[in-house]
Amino acid sequence: DENHGWNAIRIGNARDCFVRDVSAKYYGLSAVTVASGAINVTVEGCSYLSPVSNIEGSRRYSFNLNGGQYTLFKNCYSYDSRHDYVLGSSKNPGPNVFLTSVAEDSNSVSEPHNRWSTGVLYDNIYQIGSLRLGNIQAINRGSSGTGHGWSGANVVIWNALSPATVVGKPQTEQNFAVGAYGIYDVDKTSYIHVYKNYFVQPSIVTPNYPSAKSYSDSPMHGNGYIEAPYNPVNPSSLYKAQLSMRLYGDAAKNVIPGAPILNAPAYDSTHASHTVTVNGITDVLSEKVFVYVNGEKHQAEIIDNAYSLDLNLENGYYDIYVTQVIDGIESEKNATRTILVDSSEPYVPDTDIKEPQETADPTETLTPSESDDPSESNQPNENDDPSGNNNQEKKTNAVLPIMIGIGAAIVVGVLCALAVKKSKKTK
Repeated sequence: DENHGWNAIRIGNARDCFVRDVSAKYYGLSAVTVASGAINVTVEGCSYLSPVSNIEGSRRYSFNLNGGQYTLFKNCYSYDSRHDYVLGSSKNPGPNVFLTSVAEDSNSVSEPHNRWSTGVLYDNIYQIGSLRLGNIQAINRGSSGTGHGWSGANVVIWNALSPATVVGKPQTEQNFAVGAYGIYDVDKTSYIHVYKNYFVQPSIVTPNYPSAKSYSDSPMHGNGYIEAPYNPVNPSSLYKAQLSMRLYGDAAKNVIPGAPILNAPAYDSTHASHTVTVNGITDVLSEKVFVYVNGEKHQAEIIDNAYSLDLNLENGYYDIYVTQVIDGIESEKNATRTILVDSSEPYVPDTDIKEPQETADPTETLTPSESDDPSESNQPNENDDPSGNNNQEKKTNAVLPIMIGIGAAIVVGVLCALAVKKSKKTK
């Protein structure tokens, strides 16, 4: 059935736009498409759910950059899509950023899709659920589709989680994969072989071109620049470090962490039991995880880098999101999920079981973000505020050289502009 809505939201020929906390269900192409002529667009906390379409080309581009520039997608969620976080048009100009977002059960890959898109940062993108698909990549796609060729250049994939993270090196340019949260599926070869001929240039053109590298028990693969294939790197978020450096002159100052991954409960799920389990994956540095249920704050238990909490809920609808605390600072929230508890059993309130309580630490300095609702944090927000209270001029020529590698300094030109411009404060 393809006789229904295709794009939930499409923005073109517009500037200084915001899309927040929108869930798009049953759409065939996208939750949000940012098209040509759009500039300075922020898409935050949005979800692409239960798409209805054939699973084939030109369908299911959940969060789609189709010509827009200076665009930030953050804290989004995509389910059962194909190209979850994608530059769908050819020659898409940068800088653009996909930040701290999750793709679950993907049917394909997140990537610049065709014909030399440039200047995009995939920063803490988590492709989970699918054991075979769900790559994050910047490669030569050869004659795929309508003849896609080199899909992108000056692409950076930073601290990703995926079955495979693949970067190829175009002539005269470079693509980068730096840091990994581990490998989601140890046997990544099942999908990599499909693109094996795209990872290097044809030998007739460059006979001495180096062969692609692959790392055992790591998602990294390709002949682009690869660093730290077995572990995440500091700064945890390249985008946030650059933003903090530009605003405060300190890459670590007032950086609000990203949200943890929420695995369960599934979105729009109905529960026949009053017991609902919330679980997921934390950052390796996470100190606490909070679960918000209709605005009420609960603390989950952390074991290694996973968290879990059993909730006892009456019948009704519940909005659930999670945050985590790193270095004493509470993170942003993930995209909210709504569930229904509809049990025929009588509800018995918890009176004997207590949830884990926070221990007061007199040496700990509370930060403004440790309020009950992180959306009300007084810390500086890396997004523009459409009310105009927080807007600062986004400086297109803000430059921050990024030094990568031990003993070798590599300046990534495209990263110089990855911090999204801020609009001027208005009174």
